[in-house]
Amino acid sequence: MYSNLAATIFSHSWSNLHPSSTGQLPTPAVSLPTRSTEPRPNAPTKRLLLPLAALAVVVCGGVACNDSRQAVARPPVMEELVRAMPARVFTPRLSIPTAYRPCMPDKVHAGDIPRERCGEAGDTRLNLRKLAAAGDSFDPDSARASGVSGLVWRNSDEGALDDAIQALERALRLSSDSVPLLVDLSAAHMLRAEHSQNAFDLLVSLERALEAMSLDSTDVDAAFNAALAIERIGLQTEAVKAWEAYLSLDSASPWAADARRSLRVLRAIPPPLPDPVAGASAAQLRAFVARDRQRAREFGFADVLGAWGGAVLRGDTAATTAAAQLALAEGLAAALDRPDGLVDHSLADAVEAIHEAAGDTSATAALARAHKAFFAGVEHHRKGEIEQAGAAFKLVVDATPPSRVLKQYAEAHYAAMAQFFERDRLAKPLLERALAHVDTAQYPSLAARTLWFVANLKQKQIDYAPAPEQYLKSSSMFAQLGETENQATTLGNAGEVEHARGDRLVAYRQLHRAVTLLRGHRKSIRLPNLLTALSGVALDDGLTRAAFVLQEEGAGVALGLKTTPYAMVEALTARARMRMENGDETGARRDIDSAKVFAAQITDSSVVEWTENLVRFGRLVVEHPPLGAVYDSAAEFFRGEPTWLVPTLILRSEARHAALDDEGALKDLDLAMTYVRDAGSTEAAWLRAAVLDKQREHVDRMVMLAVRRGSPKEALAALERGRVSLFAARGAAAGPPRSRRGETAVEIALIGDTLLTWTVRGDSVSMVCDTVSRGDLLRQIERVGIALEASASAATVNARLSSLYDLLLRPVAGHLGGSEAPVVFLVDGEIAAIPFAALRDSASGRYLIQDHPIRYAATLADAAAPPLAWQAGGRALLVGNPTFNARFYPRLNPLPSAGLEADSLGGVYPDHTILKDSRATVEAFMAEARRARIIHYAGHSLFDDTRPERSYLLLAGADTTGRLRAVEVEKMDLHGVRLVVLSACRTLRARQGRSGGFAGLSRSLLVAGAGGVVGAMWEVDDGLTLPVMVAFHEVYAKSGDPAAALRAAQVEMITSPDVDQTSPAVWAAFRYAGP
Repeated sequence: MYSNLAATIFSHSWSNLHPSSTGQLPTPAVSLPTRSTEPRPNAPTKRLLLPLAALAVVVCGGVACNDSRQAVARPPVMEELVRAMPARVFTPRLSIPTAYRPCMPDKVHAGDIPRERCGEAGDTRLNLRKLAAAGDSFDPDSARASGVSGLVWRNSDEGALDDAIQALERALRLSSDSVPLLVDLSAAHMLRAEHSQNAFDLLVSLERALEAMSLDSTDVDAAFNAALAIERIGLQTEAVKAWEAYLSLDSASPWAADARRSLRVLRAIPPPLPDPVAGASAAQLRAFVARDRQRAREFGFADVLGAWGGAVLRGDTAATTAAAQLALAEGLAAALDRPDGLVDHSLADAVEAIHEAAGDTSATAALARAHKAFFAGVEHHRKGEIEQAGAAFKLVVDATPPSRVLKQYAEAHYAAMAQFFERDRLAKPLLERALAHVDTAQYPSLAARTLWFVANLKQKQIDYAPAPEQYLKSSSMFAQLGETENQATTLGNAGEVEHARGDRLVAYRQLHRAVTLLRGHRKSIRLPNLLTALSGVALDDGLTRAAFVLQEEGAGVALGLKTTPYAMVEALTARARMRMENGDETGARRDIDSAKVFAAQITDSSVVEWTENLVRFGRLVVEHPPLGAVYDSAAEFFRGEPTWLVPTLILRSEARHAALDDEGALKDLDLAMTYVRDAGSTEAAWLRAAVLDKQREHVDRMVMLAVRRGSPKEALAALERGRVSLFAARGAAAGPPRSRRGETAVEIALIGDTLLTWTVRGDSVSMVCDTVSRGDLLRQIERVGIALEASASAATVNARLSSLYDLLLRPVAGHLGGSEAPVVFLVDGEIAAIPFAALRDSASGRYLIQDHPIRYAATLADAAAPPLAWQAGGRALLVGNPTFNARFYPRLNPLPSAGLEADSLGGVYPDHTILKDSRATVEAFMAEARRARIIHYAGHSLFDDTRPERSYLLLAGADTTGRLRAVEVEKMDLHGVRLVVLSACRTLRARQGRSGGFAGLSRSLLVAGAGGVVGAMWEVDDGLTLPVMVAFHEVYAKSGDPAAALRAAQVEMITSPDVDQTSPAVWAAFRYAGP
């Protein structure tokens, strides 16, 4: 019953991009990006960044300047594409001129996300091969031309769509004019959504279109795509508003005809039929059943037979009395019967039980009382009066009426209510008994409901493993019965659990499918609940604008229904939070005040306390009251509900922060993180992200305050508070900053436009503070990454690597120690993407790795931990080129050199096990890994930037069973493994946040107990990887020093006579993390 609204609050902030009631798209009030040279961040800018930036100027004495925008001529490839003016080949619009032609529905490719055909692109004089190659260009317009041409001329190939999106994203990161690129990305993601039938891309499409409109509210291409995406998501009110907003910008072009056609369809959704009355004809009843079988069954069993019971007890004899109501129920039961498909006999059997009791006054009266009580329970439940509903259902259970089906219905519904007013104490045994008693063959609808109730309890208790299967089985049964609302709700519930478990794409697909099923059920309270859930998933992925639209549609439906006071409280508090995030504090306070009025109308004791705390929670978000008892009481109430407790602790931390109690703020965040960890590694990923985001804000502010006080050690200690040790279980305890003997620790943080670099040598700490252009630095890092991923030659990339050396390392070069002195880096966020080993001193012409062995650590405590004892020998597990099904991974190619790599290393380690090709299964890998001292994996890996815990190694499997996910790796026992080498792309990858640059597979392996990890930052040709890996292992097998062995291999490549091997694109991809 209670929607998981807390999940939609803290992952990200909403942006004010929703069409107004007048159909205009207003200029956002606050916190929205403007057209600038700053790169678009992956998540919305946090409130703290402005004061931090201001503080940085005071501290470092510099001024951070943005580049001024200058008009630049398009490169030839873009000019050629614009002049070509291709014909329209798909429904969404592009940023370049396109010749209009109408589109028709594609009936061959039916699905939840509509697909239309607009004709073929036709031949072109453009050099498509040249355009495709431009996707790797440093020039944003060339990359854009590559992406757009791929959409126009190769849109039927999903792989080509991936390439186009990659090229457009690259252009977006490099460009100073983002609107046209956002429009093209919106179109690209919508096309990929059509191919994949997954709502994630559809919501990304909406996000990109709305982002473009936030920068230019008059852009007709963006407005068209936004409206189209909203319509395809399955929304009605918001789609109507969006199309009207588009027509206010463009009412005369041929494209306006598409908008008007959509408006006609959206406004033609028929209203629900009224419930039939006694005396309705058989034809009327059949029409009612045909429109909504679920409502017909529920109306007949609860409402009509409840009315029959009341009439019997009153002794009514008029035409509208008991006999007439019983005839109506019997007519509905006959209309519900059908010769084919799954049939539920509950209504028919309930009517039959009444007929069998005819002539027995006592039995008839007992049935009348029971049916009247059951209807009372249903009515109480509809009003949100849970305790009264439970009491009414229990009356039926205790009365044991002479109707098997009625008693079974009452048992199941009483058990469902008990989980709320009994706090789960009785719910589990009651539900188990109800599930055991139900006659699935006769009453599949009741069986599906009972299974649904069981899954609800599992979800409420955060026992997620069995819930999805139970929900899906229930949903399937409802689908066969034609109970669309229940089918959609249980499918959506499954999606919520999958989201909590970390399977994002499944969650999107299931929730969107559920919303689509309820497209015509505008009077269903389940619709806003599903939209809230889908909005929460979108928010967790940073799709804040799309989430806002979803939530606004849901709030509008709920408020329009004017249903239970609880539902009104829930809708108003949710909308208040949205308004607050968009700067509308007055409207937010008004909604909270209205919510208080509805909350005062609730009398059910099982709901009153919860509702009061829901309003209280809303007040915390909207009003941000001073630190006091209101926070403590909310935290105490939600103590057993991590989903609500964690956001409450985050709010209290903000209040402490506002009261200048940063230590107290961090204590609340630490406590929140403890609850997140206790919930498991995957079940509360959005909570973890929320805590870490807030933690980073507070940590950054504490760092900058310490810097302003002139205390480098205090600033460094504050920064370390935000990092998570990967070796805490091995005794890497935090303490005063110090490094290993003879080694220099270099810790770098980019906070706003302030670049802070600490060097720790022994117990001596030095700090350099520079003011930089954050945008310039991030673009520089991006360009280096593009060049290295494109296998650029040393000559091509060296100048950029020297520029990064000058900015990052030259100011501290004197603190790194002499030649051969080891260096350990502690870097995070965007800085972690820098290949430090390849940074080049232009004065000496040497790369950093040529002068220093390099390793990486998550915290100073981890860095200072003693190296693991080395013992020669031990078994090596060598995995190469696992076989996979290309149908499930069309973008991946076999890696024959990876198999050769495994064979070659067998000569280095006499005691070894080789798993290759079809033998390299997940099961075989996990079994052998427990006995291995060294693990070497040469194959494919997939890194998930948004949720690294979902990254995986691809092992052998006929379908997707070959995925060994990071969350599963983390649960392995690898304490006997000294070193893991991942000769696969993107296995030691950075992400934003204070994680020390560790994310995904590398982090999971270290947490599981592995001594250290060698991984790659980008994809390297498997043929070029082979000599690097062989050289590394030959040295490591003799020395046991991973950092020194990797350095030796990299220096060998630098001095190789093979020019391909000398490029940092080959050898610098690999780095070692560990002691």
